[in-house]
Amino acid sequence: MHATARLRGHGLVLTPRAPFVLRRIGDGRDDRVAVQHGDVAATLDPRAPGSPELEAVAELLLADGPTPDGWLVEIPGAASGGSFAVRWPNHHALASSELPGVPFELWGPDGSSLFVQGPFDPPPAEGQMVAPGQAVADRGDAGGAHWLELAYADPQGATWRQRHHILPFGLVVSAQAPAAAADAAMAVAATLVGELLDHCPCTVEVSWRSADAGPTTDGTARIWRCPTCGGYWRGATRERARRLSPQHAAADLGLI
Repeated sequence: MHATARLRGHGLVLTPRAPFVLRRIGDGRDDRVAVQHGDVAATLDPRAPGSPELEAVAELLLADGPTPDGWLVEIPGAASGGSFAVRWPNHHALASSELPGVPFELWGPDGSSLFVQGPFDPPPAEGQMVAPGQAVADRGDAGGAHWLELAYADPQGATWRQRHHILPFGLVVSAQAPAAAADAAMAVAATLVGELLDHCPCTVEVSWRSADAGPTTDGTARIWRCPTCGGYWRGATRERARRLSPQHAAADLGLI
């Protein structure tokens, strides 16, 4: 079963029918989008949206609330209904994925690709990210996310690099490319990671509110919920809070 990704922008929300491939027409010089669903194709022009051809390949709705002039890729978030959004990178096709838990893939130049998984609770450990035949080439931390870089050879013997960015709220952003094109692919992934970290209230002091289910019972700490990723934190202040697993959050809130 295909996971779902959406495009949001220009006052519109486009949900393509899977399997799909979306490409910018003119490499982003305008915001028209070529939508491919199997053997059927249509074009979305935000200046004149809606057509019988488009209805056959996607669902197009008016957006609820403000949207940017460009296109955002919406990433399904937690089961609570949260979601994430990043700018659609230029020169990258947006495609459905057959991988479990992957809402979309970005196909870039030179065979590079990028995909997002999660959110996971707890975030995956390094050992879970290394597949057979891969070797750890490097690791590091950047902007609040830990990353692990792997090297491997394809069946033809060419060297590839793959980097997994493990975000603190459980999303994993992965990019892979032939070694010669890897730096460019990793730069695109780093940009997406930066956007996710900048806009998720789990890592910045914006839009915090008490959980809908109510405060804690001890009167000193509160349960905070990130409206973007749906994650729960407990603490007297955001700076001193710690992330809770869904089970601990439910227990502290008296739901179990």
